[in-house]
Amino acid sequence: MNVLLVDDSSIMRRIVRKWMATLGAECFEKANGQEALAFIQEQDPDFLSLVILDTNMPVMTGPDLLQALKECDSTRAIPVIMLSAESEKTSVERSLAMGAAGYVTKPFTGDTLLAAVRDTLSLPA
Repeated sequence: MNVLLVDDSSIMRRIVRKWMATLGAECFEKANGQEALAFIQEQDPDFLSLVILDTNMPVMTGPDLLQALKECDSTRAIPVIMLSAESEKTSVERSLAMGAAGYVTKPFTGDTLLAAVRDTLSLPA
């Protein structure tokens, strides 16, 4: 399973990478949506199993990247889990309406994130 972690915090990427390793995931990391979009466009459309995406980043935000992915035929099917410190119902609903498969509010535990990943990818518990 190939997972792209997109977060401007290298510490957050390192933490998520460690948790994802427990599922046997190969993780790739980018610090903003623009870097992530360029990386995704260089890959085969079936390369990525999942994108874990922070909402608030410089250069290109998570919602902007999510929109770009969902508007493109070759990337529309890639599941995206949003990570955000924003817990307001409107933020969650907006991300899900844009096509996010899940939404995890910071701070979160490894169990919370892994449950979201398992649910999104239909992996056994």
